[in-house]
Amino acid sequence: MWRSAQNVRITYSPLPPSSSKTTTPPRERIDDKVEYESLGGDGKGGSVKSVSGVDTAETAGDGSVWMWRGKRWLALLSSHWELLGWGERTLADGSTERWMVSWFAATTFTKEGLDILSDRREGPSEETAEAVLAALKALEARPVAELVAKEMLPVAINLPWKES
Repeated sequence: MWRSAQNVRITYSPLPPSSSKTTTPPRERIDDKVEYESLGGDGKGGSVKSVSGVDTAETAGDGSVWMWRGKRWLALLSSHWELLGWGERTLADGSTERWMVSWFAATTFTKEGLDILSDRREGPSEETAEAVLAALKALEARPVAELVAKEMLPVAINLPWKES
């Protein structure tokens, strides 16, 4: 999904739970802002672009399965995604890296995919990326392992980021 982009960053912020008039309990929600730069041939990249939406947990109390819905002119678009794993690693320099892996379903505009996200500006460390990719390839869930083997590529990161 990010092959024509660089410096992709996603910011999640908690929102109040959904208010429903049915008998189901309120579901968790998060504000979802994606910022990225187009990948230019000169390595400098284009202007900062952004996509905003709201993620709503599909089941109350379960933060592993989500439905994204766009904001403003993207309000007609939605996407199903799942949190496959997350954790923290202490790196060789003593710093701590937090990471997560998400899978997202194909939509009209995107192919099915996986993202490895990290709280480091530089993206996932090589150690974390290698460990996560090895674990994904070893999964008994063959479609995920095959997706990793066929489709996973790192996203270009060229610091410093442009700010919006």
